[in-house]
Amino acid sequence: MYLHYSETAPSNGYYSNNCYTCTSRGGWGGYGLANVSYFLDENHNFRVGTTLQYVSASTNGQAVGNVPALATTDHWMTLSFGFGLSF
Repeated sequence: MYLHYSETAPSNGYYSNNCYTCTSRGGWGGYGLANVSYFLDENHNFRVGTTLQYVSASTNGQAVGNVPALATTDHWMTLSFGFGLSF
């Protein structure tokens, strides 16, 4: 997976193609995904479940926002819940 961050600031107070500061940074990494579901009935019509996603990547480049112009490791985790219906 490739992460790319960029920042563009307009030069005249309005958004245009001309900018006085255009910075970006990026890098490669990976992610993992796990899913667990539980069927609520014998016919497997109704189920509940959860999904966990983990992302980690090393990025470098120019400073963007509060991120310094150093090599960093970005990582985050997302947890979601779901309800399913099969027929």
